[in-house]
Order: sequence, then structure tokens, then C-alpha cells
Amino acid sequence: MELENLKLNWEAMSQRVAHLELINKKNIMEMTKQRYKNKFSHLFKYEFIGSVVCYIAAIVIMFNFYKLNTPLYLACGIFICIFLIVVPFLTIRNLNKIKSIPLGESDYKTTLTQFERAKHTMLKTQQYAIPAGIVGFLASLPVFSLMMGNENFIENFNTTRIISLSIVFVFMIIFSRWGYKKYKQVANSAENILRELDE
Repeated sequence: MELENLKLNWEAMSQRVAHLELINKKNIMEMTKQRYKNKFSHLFKYEFIGSVVCYIAAIVIMFNFYKLNTPLYLACGIFICIFLIVVPFLTIRNLNKIKSIPLGESDYKTTLTQFERAKHTMLKTQQYAIPAGIVGFLASLPVFSLMMGNENFIENFNTTRIISLSIVFVFMIIFSRWGYKKYKQVANSAENILRELDE
């Protein structure tokens, strides 16, 4: 009788331990999901604000398109509008794609493959956005100058303006490289979180 009670108690305790392990695994998975999403939340917030600013700038240019009275200004205006609409859209889409990878819904290898693909696309977009952003900045100068009433932006290119633009240009390159490194750090950190799932 005592042996039977002992056996029943042992089975009940085993079930409780198994249940606690299951709850613990679920909690760990939920915490991992949250940690993973948090890695991209700050980037997403800044990119969203940046996207709103870009879309507002594109709308301002479109409303002032009639002022772009030469082929050069028109070409710059079209390029700027395309840049201000397409790049933020791609950035937000790629961030959303990597942020919303379903953890725990498929096996580890499939999840890691999805992540690697999304990471590669996200970083490639950032790499292409750097030179496009620099060209976009240069193309935006005559357009915004014309919109503010300065019709002789190109003709009035003096030494002071060249020095100012050179400083801004260097700052843009440094800032762009810093931003790309930040993206890479966040992606690598998120990858480490995923790799913990395999341990």
C-alpha cells in the first residue's frame, strides 16, 4: 500500500515537474520574443519619424513642382520625390519584416534562414541608401533653393557655399556610416538572441 502511494506521489510529482518545465519553456520563449522585438523597436521608431519627415518634404516638392522651370531643376525634383518616397518605404518594410519573424512557430533552422534573408535585405537597403542619400542631398539643394526664391543657386556658387557644403557632405558620410554600423550591431545582437534558442 505504501509502495503504491509512493508510486502515485512520484507520478504526480513528475507530472507537476513536466508542467512547470513546459510553463518555464513558454515563459523563456515569450521573453526571447520580446527581447528580439525590442532590438528593432528603437530603430523602427526613428525610421518612422524620419519617414514622416521625408513624406512631408516630398509633398512640399510636389505642390511646388510648377516652380521647377528648367530640365535640371525638374530632373532634381523628380529624383528627390522618388528618393523621399521609395527609400523610407523600403526601410520601414524591411525593418517590419525582420521584426515580425515568427519565433517558435517553426524549427530553429527555418527561423534562422528567414532571419538571415531579412537581415541581408535590410543591410543591403541601408548600403544602397547611403550613396543615394548623398546624391539626393546634392539634388535637393537647388530645388529647395529655388522654392525659397533663390533662382540663381548654381550661378551663385561661391567659396563660402562650397566650404559649407563640404562640411555637410563629410558630416553626412560620417553619420551614414555610423547609422549603418548601428543597424549591423542591432542585427547581430538579434541574431545572438535567436542562437540562444538552439542552446
